[in-house]
Amino acid sequence: MSEYRTLFGRIAFDPTEAEFAGKSVLKFRIQVSQVGETPLIDVTLWEPETTTVSQGNFVALTGKYSSREGQNKEGDPVTYHNISVNEGGLIVLNGAAPATKKPASKSKSKASADPGF
Repeated sequence: MSEYRTLFGRIAFDPTEAEFAGKSVLKFRIQVSQVGETPLIDVTLWEPETTTVSQGNFVALTGKYSSREGQNKEGDPVTYHNISVNEGGLIVLNGAAPATKKPASKSKSKASADPGF
């Protein structure tokens, strides 16, 4: 079954370049953020000419999602998750939010309208 989904996650391994159907693709796995089982999702990014991603980047992506049942190397049942994304369906969230310092406290008078947050 295929449908479109939006996913958020962290790139778990270094991406690899490949070619499929005569087009360049970038393949990587993301670990999605959710409560409970945290599956790895295989991502195929089509024609990634202007995209740079690396292990550890957080990404938001929208694309055609599919899953299938199978068996791992040990023969245990497993679900494989895949999403196919065009370059326009990917947002790379680089870096961390900058640390902010609380402003120095001011001497407060009862008439002050500034709560000092």
